[in-house]
Amino acid sequence: MMAVLHKADSNIRKVRDIETFIQALGYAEGTLLGLCMYLAFSCSLRIGEILGLTWDDVVIDEQACVTRDARLKVEKEMTRIPCRCLEDLGQKDISRIFPTNKKDASTRLILKSPKTKSSNRIVWLPETIAELLIAHEDGRPAESRFILKKLHNLCDAHGLEVVDFHSLRHLSTSYKLKLTNGDVKSVQGDTGHSQASMVVEVYSRILDEDRRKNAKKLEEQFYQKKESCQEADYQRLKKLIGSLTAKQREEQLKINSD
Repeated sequence: MMAVLHKADSNIRKVRDIETFIQALGYAEGTLLGLCMYLAFSCSLRIGEILGLTWDDVVIDEQACVTRDARLKVEKEMTRIPCRCLEDLGQKDISRIFPTNKKDASTRLILKSPKTKSSNRIVWLPETIAELLIAHEDGRPAESRFILKKLHNLCDAHGLEVVDFHSLRHLSTSYKLKLTNGDVKSVQGDTGHSQASMVVEVYSRILDEDRRKNAKKLEEQFYQKKESCQEADYQRLKKLIGSLTAKQREEQLKINSD
C-alpha cells in the first residue's frame, strides 16, 4: 500500500515590526551586528552577502556621496562548506578560501559566487549607510553563526522576541513595497529574488494585512458610530417622553393610534 505523504508546512519566519527593529538597532548601534542589521534592512541583503562584501564591492568615494550615488555590488557570498565540496564548486566559483588553524578541518570558510545570476546586482545606499561603511575599518572575516549569536544575545538581554536574522530581509522587502506603493520590480532589483512571484507573495500578505485593518476601521468608524447614534437617539426620545405630562402622553398615543 502506498503511503500518502502530506505536504509539509513551510516555516514562516516572524518578521520584526519596524518599531521593534528600530529599538533593537539602538541597542546594537556602533557594533558589527548593528552594521549587519542596517545592511540587511536598507539593502535587502542576505547574511552571506553582507559578510561577503569587500572594499572593491563598495563605491562610496567623495563624488558618489555628493551625488548620492553611493552603491555596492553583490557578487559573492561568504559561507562555510565541507572540504569535500571544494572541488565540486571549482575555482571559477570560489574567490577565496580562508586559512584555518585546524590540521584536520572538515569544513572551510570561503567566498563564492552567489547561487543564482539574479543575486548578482547593484544596490544603492542611503547616505546614512554609506557613512556607516566609511567608519567601519575592520576587515576581518566574520561568520554568520557569530552574527546570529550576537542577535540572539541582544534579544535575550533586552527582552525582545528572538527572530531569524533572515527575517530582517523580509522586513526590508515589506517596508520597501509599502514605501514604493507596490513597485515589485524595483524591490526585486534590491532583493535579488530570481522570480518576481516571490516578492509578489510578500506584497499580497501586506495587502491582506491592510484589508484586515480596513475592516477594523470600517467597524470603528461606521458601524460602532451608527450604533452610538441610534443609542443617542433612543436616549433623547426616552428623555422627551419622560418630560411629558400624563395628559400629553395620552394625546400622543391617541394621535399615533389614529
